[in-house]
Amino acid sequence: CQYSKESRAVTVSALLSIIAEYPDLSRIVFREVRAAGPELEVRRDVVLGRYVALLFELFSTAYARGFVSRPPDELTLYTLVAGIESIAMRYVARDEVSRAGEAVPVLTDLVMRAFR
Repeated sequence: CQYSKESRAVTVSALLSIIAEYPDLSRIVFREVRAAGPELEVRRDVVLGRYVALLFELFSTAYARGFVSRPPDELTLYTLVAGIESIAMRYVARDEVSRAGEAVPVLTDLVMRAFR
């Protein structure tokens, strides 16, 4: 099946990898922006919205092909993406970005359980 465990993990590991590769930028995009005011919060929402849209497309296709039993919805996906962001930022805050990959299996399983 084209939605193998490895291919599903790609969506989670992509966000974690970007955050781990650019920890200083991640702090700005995901943390400092909130303190800078509402106009910059919109930029953060755009970044998360793009990832949500990507997952929505992926899970819509998976649902249409019968690989998952529940269709995706924006609220569930946004909740999952915000959780992934939070875990990634935890690694950044602890200066443990090299360990961020260890969260991929747990977070991938969480995402998949949401649509079983």
